[in-house]
Amino acid sequence: MAKNHYVSQFVIKRFSDAINIFDIHSGKIDESKRPHKVFYHNDIYEDETEKLFAHIKSRVANIIDQKILKHDTITLTRKELILLKRYMLICSIRTQTPDGFAKIIRGFETVSYTHLTLP
Repeated sequence: MAKNHYVSQFVIKRFSDAINIFDIHSGKIDESKRPHKVFYHNDIYEDETEKLFAHIKSRVANIIDQKILKHDTITLTRKELILLKRYMLICSIRTQTPDGFAKIIRGFETVSYTHLTLP
């Protein structure tokens, strides 16, 4: 059984080591949940889809750690900017059905950066 986080772990960890979760069904607050135990459902996506998205997330986390959080002035290459835009788009479409999301993310991995034209 695989955990598929619909909020990326590298985002959650930036805000807190522990998170309080309000359960709307029980009316109780579950205190001090670890980031890896929140914002996920089991087996939403196939392993292949999750691996593709994990690859993109790790590259984005690297850019955020090395280029955005460490500097007052942010300088990104065109390739890094495209990657960040893709990541934001993927996050916005993760609400699709698992099959719909899988189809979209597979298409992102097959696009070559050399074929992109920018204004």
